[in-house]
Amino acid sequence: MAGASDYLEENFFNHMLRDQAFTPPATIHLSLHKGDPLDDDSGANEVSTGSDDAAYARQTIAFAAWAGNQVASNGSITFPTVDAGSPGYTITHFGIYDAATAGNLLWSDVLGTAANPQPKTLAAGNSYSFNTGAVVLTAD
Repeated sequence: MAGASDYLEENFFNHMLRDQAFTPPATIHLSLHKGDPLDDDSGANEVSTGSDDAAYARQTIAFAAWAGNQVASNGSITFPTVDAGSPGYTITHFGIYDAATAGNLLWSDVLGTAANPQPKTLAAGNSYSFNTGAVVLTAD
């Protein structure tokens, strides 16, 4: 999947076309994934603090104003250094959630497209960063 999640699409259309209330999250969070989270967030492949990396945590993200058909992150984001006891893992996707843990997937995309940073294998002592403007969400 690349783009809006089922949750975001359903809430957008219900809000815009059926006049149902929808309150946007006050803070959104960037996540790292070892595979496609899937539209319904059933991929179950977000980096885990239990088996992948005890230091992992979603990071707060904010976006600049809509420009053309996209928005880009307006600050750099660095994930914690991989814990010394981590077995290592390869990240291939990112997600945008409405909570620091659990919550609802809003958006996801694959790493390595023209607009997004490359996939990376992380081991103990490594970290992963996104430069300002590196997380790009594009409308079709």
